[in-house]
Amino acid sequence: MMGGVGKELKRRTKVVEAFPNGESLLRRVGSIQLIKASRIAFIIRIRRVL
Repeated sequence: MMGGVGKELKRRTKVVEAFPNGESLLRRVGSIQLIKASRIAFIIRIRRVL
């Protein structure tokens, strides 16, 4: 799970320089983790139904 987050952060910091400060970096990491967690929860719910 963390591999994708690391790649996303590297891409944004190298190419876009989208993190002007630590707070924006933490917001981005949190949003990525939230999206991934919701996808995992969705997959678990689907598997229970099937």
